[in-house]
Amino acid sequence: MIDFTPYHSSHLEALTSSQYWHHVCFAGGAPRIDRIADELRVDHDARPLESADREAYAAAFARGAFRVLCSDLARRWLGTGETSASDRRMRARCMQAVLVAQGQLTQAALGASSQRAVRLAAAPAPADTFAMELGIVGLARSGKTSLFNAVTRGQAQVGAYSSRTEPNVGVVHVPDERVDALAGVFKPKKITYAEIRWVDFPVAGFGPEGPGAAFIADLAQLDALVHVVRAFADESVPHDQVTIDPHRDLETLELELAFADLALIERRLTRIESEMRSVKTGERAALERQRALMQRLREHLESGRGLRSVSLDENDERELRNYLFVTRRPELIVVNIGEADLSRASEIEEEFRARYGSDSVAVTVLCAKLEAELAQMEPADAAEFRGDLGLPEESPLARAIVTAYELLGVHSFLTAGDDECRAWTVRRGAVAPEAAGKIHSDLERGFIRAEVARWQDMVGAGTMAELKRRGQLRTEGKSYIVQDGDVLNILFNV
Repeated sequence: MIDFTPYHSSHLEALTSSQYWHHVCFAGGAPRIDRIADELRVDHDARPLESADREAYAAAFARGAFRVLCSDLARRWLGTGETSASDRRMRARCMQAVLVAQGQLTQAALGASSQRAVRLAAAPAPADTFAMELGIVGLARSGKTSLFNAVTRGQAQVGAYSSRTEPNVGVVHVPDERVDALAGVFKPKKITYAEIRWVDFPVAGFGPEGPGAAFIADLAQLDALVHVVRAFADESVPHDQVTIDPHRDLETLELELAFADLALIERRLTRIESEMRSVKTGERAALERQRALMQRLREHLESGRGLRSVSLDENDERELRNYLFVTRRPELIVVNIGEADLSRASEIEEEFRARYGSDSVAVTVLCAKLEAELAQMEPADAAEFRGDLGLPEESPLARAIVTAYELLGVHSFLTAGDDECRAWTVRRGAVAPEAAGKIHSDLERGFIRAEVARWQDMVGAGTMAELKRRGQLRTEGKSYIVQDGDVLNILFNV
C-alpha cells in the first residue's frame, strides 16, 4: 500500500461514504469532480474518460492548484490489492490528480502509466502554507482592477473596454508589526509574513446568459469574495446603465450569483430524483435528507437571500462541503467612491453596513483610483499625501485586510528564532496541536506541549533567558486555544 500519511497530515478533512469515484473532493473548497463533469458534459457512470477528457481535467486541476483529499474510498482505489478494471482506472485518475496538484505531472504527461504515477507518489507532499485567496468581482467599470493595483502595488491594465479574459493574480504579504518587532530582537536569517492571494476576475466571466460554469467554479474555490461596487461619477468612464446607483449594481451581481447556485441545486435535485427510482430501500434515507436540504436551500435563495445567511446544523454543514455554492462564501463589499465623497466615507459605510452587513458580510469604503496612485509612492510620501488630504493615517486597505481575517474566522500566531521569524495563519479556536500542524505535520503528530509567550512580553524581555526569569513563558497542553499574537515553541516527539 502507498503511505498516504503525508497527504493526510497536510490535507485533512477526509470525506467518506460515497459509492461514486467522482465524490472524491479537493481541499480549500475546490470543485468536486462531478461539478467539473457538468462543465465538460461527461457522464462518468456511463463511460470511461477518454484522453481528451483527461487533458481537460488536468487543465482544470492546474488552473486552481487543487490538492486532493484522499478519502477511505480513494485509498482503496490507490491500493495495490486486486481490483476491477473500473477501480484500476479510478486509481490512476486519483493518482494523476495528486500529481497534477503537486506540480509533478503536467497535462502533456497524462499518458504515463498508473505504475509510474504510483512510483512518483512516494515523493513528499509540499508544505501546507496557508494563503488566503480573495477574489475581486464586480460589474464593468466598477474599479475592480484599480483595487487590485492598490492592494498588490501592481500596474495591471485598467480600461473601460478591456477584452481581458484571464484573471490578474497577485500575492501580497500581510504587514505585521509583531513580526517586525520580533525580527528586531532575534535578527533572523529569514522573515516570513502571512500572505493573501488576490485574484481580479475579468468581467468577461459574466457572459450574456450569466456567469459560466467554469467561472462559478473558480469563484466557489475562494476563501472570500471582494465585491467592488461603483459609487463614483466620472464622465470619462460611462456606466452601462447611464446612471450611478450602487445599490442597484450590488443587487444585480448578487442576483446573478444566486441564480448560479440555484441552477446547481436544481441539477442536484434532478439527479436525486433519478437515483431515488433505483436505489435500495436502506439507502433511501440519505437521499431523502439530501433532497430536503436542497429544497430548503432553494427556498432560501428564492426568497432573495444568499446561502451564507442560511442556518445549518453540523450535519448540513458537512454535507455542503461537497458542493460549490458561491453565495456561501463570506463577502467583503467595497464601495468605490470618488475623491469628492471622501469626506462622507464614514457616512456611506454606515449606510451600506446597515443594509447589507452581517456576520458573513462586511463593508468598507474607499477610493480605489486614489489608493492605486498612493500604492505607487514610497510609504513615507504616501503617508504625507494622505495627511495633506485629511485622510485617516490607517489606509482603508489595511482595514480591509483586518476585516477579511475577521470574516474568515482566522488569526495569526508567531514563531521566532535566529533562523526565522514568521506569522502563521490558523482558524480562531484552534488548539495548540492544530497550530503545531501548520508548522509541520510531525509537530502535530508528536505534540507534547507548547511553550507560549505574548509577543509584547518577548520583545520587552529581549532574550529567552530574560523572558523565563520574568515568568512570562508558560507551558500549555493539547487543549490550549491559541490566541492572536501568541509566540509558540512546540515540544514534540515522533
